[in-house]
Amino acid sequence: EAEFLENTADTRKDLRVVVGLDISGSTSIPVDRKTEKGPKVIDVEKQFALIFARALGALTPNIDVYGFNSMTATNVYHAKPIEALSSFVSDCANRDGDFIRYITHILSAARADVKYFFLITDGQPSSVNYEGKYALDDTLLAMRECRKAGIRLVYFNIDSELRDYFGFFKAEASYAEYFADPHDLVDVIPKLVESIASEIV
Repeated sequence: EAEFLENTADTRKDLRVVVGLDISGSTSIPVDRKTEKGPKVIDVEKQFALIFARALGALTPNIDVYGFNSMTATNVYHAKPIEALSSFVSDCANRDGDFIRYITHILSAARADVKYFFLITDGQPSSVNYEGKYALDDTLLAMRECRKAGIRLVYFNIDSELRDYFGFFKAEASYAEYFADPHDLVDVIPKLVESIASEIV
């Protein structure tokens, strides 16, 4: 009914979403590590981001996709339009804390009722002068700061094994999930969109 649709539109909460992709050198590893053929981890990350962003387009136009990699500092790449994410290439390392703080700054300044940050990474934070416990603690602190700013932080981890660091990150994220096979990322999109839709309508 037209009247119902109008009322729904009036009461819908404003939604802002950022999808962040780790595009460090390790994402150049093929998904099938036995044959080393087929798509690479970064290819599946990009597929997920593009399909997810298009699905969310029914809920909000306020969607952005960023990629990041690091050495002594962090490079951030904004896919604008979103289809430009096809140009992302794997390189360097990853200072996750830097990137999380960058996106937290962007989302904190955004005028929206509901803010989501989806972070997809393929391993433990590690870069030049950013390793071990220091890198882990800094990333945990950045995640804490993100949630304190009122942002729903969803952490998706891709790794060949479920490692100890995932448990620490899961405790700080609003929601976290581990994927041994990157292809499983795409399968969770309907559930994610349904969950977000129920929150804003």
